[in-house]
Amino acid sequence: MRCRFISFIVLFLLTQSAFTNAVVYNNGAITELFFDANGNWTVEFRLNHLHHYEDSAFYLYSLSDSARLIVTPDSVDIYVITQSNFVNTLYIDPNGDILTIKSFGEAYGYVQVTDDFIFGDIPESGVLAPFVNQSLVTIEGLNGDYIVKDNVHS
Repeated sequence: MRCRFISFIVLFLLTQSAFTNAVVYNNGAITELFFDANGNWTVEFRLNHLHHYEDSAFYLYSLSDSARLIVTPDSVDIYVITQSNFVNTLYIDPNGDILTIKSFGEAYGYVQVTDDFIFGDIPESGVLAPFVNQSLVTIEGLNGDYIVKDNVHS
């Protein structure tokens, strides 16, 4: 009887742990960064799901600055943003920077929406800064996403 009880407990714990592991979603990604000849930038990002972003404010962060998007993304989609899409100006260093998008909502505070997009003369970077009219794009690889240079701006 005792053996059966212990077996039941072990089986119960194993089945519970199989169903209680948290599922981690990739909320989104910065998919492209482009600088034109005048130093103006364009950032493309995608949202994989909205989760709890409704009624949230979205911010783009660089190492030295942050700015709030004028309009909150309202669907799972790809968004292209420039300086004109922000409440305030945002500086992105074309020689190297770390970009990320976060959302803020009263109910949950700040949530990081995208992984860090690291490029240029930053120690963690895997890609050099882009030349003028050259894009940096995120591609999916077998061991995660990679940032690479692209000579065709989409």
